Amino acid sequence: MTALADTYIALNAWGDEATAFVSELERCGVSEWRWRECSDANTALRLARHFGHVAMVTESSAIDDLAAGTLRRLALRPTPKWTVPLALAYRGADARDPAIGAIRRAAGRR
Repeated sequence: MTALADTYIALNAWGDEATAFVSELERCGVSEWRWRECSDANTALRLARHFGHVAMVTESSAIDDLAAGTLRRLALRPTPKWTVPLALAYRGADARDPAIGAIRRAAGRR
């Protein structure tokens, strides 16, 4: 990742391991002023598409740009890996809604 030291990074910092990735950027000499923390992947992708940034987003967020060739995947070695915890949030009054029940069953929650 030292090759990124002179690059602007658009970072959609999500998940428990995002802090570890940011620490790795620091260790590799990427100055904090080069980071653009984005609250969503679309902003990070727009910065990559139009303003010369490297966007760190989930592959699924960039799939259309990758398929169209408007953005290219940058192989990082070692590949950073982390998980993203998800939450199913709904109103308590809707707990008996059949759709909520179906989603809970699909997620392995009864």
